Amino acid sequence: MKTIPLPALTEKTMLSVFPECRFRVFERGSLIFKQNSAAQTLYFIVSGRVQVLRVFKGKIELPLATLKKGELLGEMALLTGKKRSAQARAVTQVKTLEVTRRQLENLVLDNNPLATSMALHLALLLANRLGNVFSGLHGSARGGYFQSSGPQCGCEEGAA
Repeated sequence: MKTIPLPALTEKTMLSVFPECRFRVFERGSLIFKQNSAAQTLYFIVSGRVQVLRVFKGKIELPLATLKKGELLGEMALLTGKKRSAQARAVTQVKTLEVTRRQLENLVLDNNPLATSMALHLALLLANRLGNVFSGLHGSARGGYFQSSGPQCGCEEGAA
């Protein structure tokens, strides 16, 4: 199996790529976003931990992942334009950088050289999370369907 390194994202990198993004702080226990809400932003976690949960029948919560410093949150719905498939709750006080859809679009439209790196990061992140979903369906979720499995994305050799 070959692996492709996941480009590291740091607070400094995010601020240089998205100078107009803003900091947001969420207190412990607060919802960052609700399941089925429209997605206009993604979040880069500067500090703290976030639990991603899928809600069934309005009350049963299935934990999907716990995300931490240096990880992205909410990118799936932002990129697809669909409603959020899960909700996110602050496990601790969480400091984030909030990036809007427009800021992400402008990065690409302005032919910013960092756009390629950001696109690669998002593509590998989504591939990694999708791989974890399939692993979870086969009984080996490894900590959660959308849990990061480290700094690399596994890509099977010869897979299409």
